[in-house]
Amino acid sequence: MGFKTGEYDFDIKYKRGENNTNVDAFSRLPIESGEILTVLIGEDPIKVFNIHAYQRQDPELEGIFEQLDDDIGAPHLPFTIRDDILYYHKYDGQLLVVIPRPLIVKILSLYHAHEMSVHMSRDRLYALLKKRFYWKGMFGDVDEWIKACPKCNGVKTNQTNKYGLLQPIIVTKPFEIVAADIMGPLTTSPEGYKYLLNCIDLYTSWPESQLLRTLTALELTSAIQKIIICRHACPQEFLTDRDTNFNSKTFDAVCKQFNIKHTMSSAYHHQTVGKVERFHKFMENSLSTIVKKNQTDWPKLVDSCLFVYRTTFSRAINEIPYFLLYGRDPILPQDSSLPSFQQFRRQIATSDLDIYKTRLLGVLKGAYTALDKHKQKYQDSYAVYYNKNRKQIEYTKGEKVRVHFPIAENDDLRYKLGVRWRGPYTIVDKIDNVTYRVKKEEYNRIVTMPVHVHRLKKCLEK
Repeated sequence: MGFKTGEYDFDIKYKRGENNTNVDAFSRLPIESGEILTVLIGEDPIKVFNIHAYQRQDPELEGIFEQLDDDIGAPHLPFTIRDDILYYHKYDGQLLVVIPRPLIVKILSLYHAHEMSVHMSRDRLYALLKKRFYWKGMFGDVDEWIKACPKCNGVKTNQTNKYGLLQPIIVTKPFEIVAADIMGPLTTSPEGYKYLLNCIDLYTSWPESQLLRTLTALELTSAIQKIIICRHACPQEFLTDRDTNFNSKTFDAVCKQFNIKHTMSSAYHHQTVGKVERFHKFMENSLSTIVKKNQTDWPKLVDSCLFVYRTTFSRAINEIPYFLLYGRDPILPQDSSLPSFQQFRRQIATSDLDIYKTRLLGVLKGAYTALDKHKQKYQDSYAVYYNKNRKQIEYTKGEKVRVHFPIAENDDLRYKLGVRWRGPYTIVDKIDNVTYRVKKEEYNRIVTMPVHVHRLKKCLEK
């Protein structure tokens, strides 16, 4: 290559991809639109061509078509043909488009790698697809697709002191308790955004997020008021960790003004706000799959991540957060041109507003009843798993204990070589079944703090 180009005198200049939009030979190649599944993200809608042609050419569907095309018909088969397209007839009357084998990869790519899908997890993708399509072995195909996705493999990882039994948080209605936490610092955007405030309703799992430039108490409380109070009215309780962002007079004043109880977790026990911590992980994984290399465009992608979380299935609630709030199924951008996008939706078909209101209340009441039963079953099942290798422990007032700290004592020391179990501290009182208040004299002042029992151990003295 070097010998062939050596006779020419030229300079090589780098041109960024976003500026390199000139038409080239590859964009002029003739492609028959009927042979491919074209996905245009952004300006143009998604177009799906010749599904029926692919169905007719699929050897696995050939026998089904022969029986359905016969004059006698095939009433014993759960399939039907409408507008030349083969549908699978579910037991509940729902019609699902049968996806031929050559289009499975294209459908998986469309619903997993689309900008509005942010590389969702296996369970979310499978729950979404099985409401829209049918093909044999769908779960296995979805599972293999997720495992083979280079984006997911490059970003996401597998989820893999034994004191204190699980203490479930009891929630009985939407936006009764809202958990909140700060995500960041992230790469500073051109607009100056560096943090993300994430809030989630513990009943419906409905999330809200707000971009933040700083962590001042004023900006934080303004964001809370904007995305929670002004949109969903006042919750009965805010659940947060003990970061100084929330442990401030300004935040307490706002809670007092709106008559909202503010509950904080014990120090270094993020399991109390585990739901919002898990949502942090969802946002991190999702943003990582679609953010640009310099990571400065993440604020523009937050809404897409929220959209996916709100409109896809969650095992914790056995439902879609969107349905629990609105009483109907959402229409995704990818559904706009699919022949069955109206078939799978749960919606109230009436033009009478009074009837609609009555039916909507009935739908939501039924959904909440089912949710309460599932939550109880889910919590009981998780409690058995969580408590399997744990045991309850009791401490008495005045007892000496040591407290575990996951950080170094000061900035000049390294945690790996430091003292992790510090003390002795004295038990002051018992806050609940798994939390105690302890005290210790430090720098000529008495320091008290709530501590979860998994960070406590008896102080054995000679």
